[in-house]
Amino acid sequence: AAGVVAAALLHCTGDQAAWLASEIMAQPGAIVALACHAFGAEVVRAVMEVPKEADQARRYLQKAGRRVKKDRYGAVMFEEIGVCCDDVASPWATFAAAAVGGA
Repeated sequence: AAGVVAAALLHCTGDQAAWLASEIMAQPGAIVALACHAFGAEVVRAVMEVPKEADQARRYLQKAGRRVKKDRYGAVMFEEIGVCCDDVASPWATFAAAAVGGA
């Protein structure tokens, strides 16, 4: 089902995709829950491709940054779409710092 929703977001007209993305985000916590699921992350990536709704999705994800960054799928998705949270260290940045430091 996530693949169907993601495909619909990517292939519908701009207004239709914006409506669908806004309906998804109208459910409290939905975008964050999707980001923390293997298949749901695909939907979040598609929402981020909808110009009218991408900024709102990014704000929801940044607000829940700590939770999303702790999640296996959420952390990878954050890196892919370039969402950053100042208060949450990236697992990849920690690894890179350790590698450079000789740990």
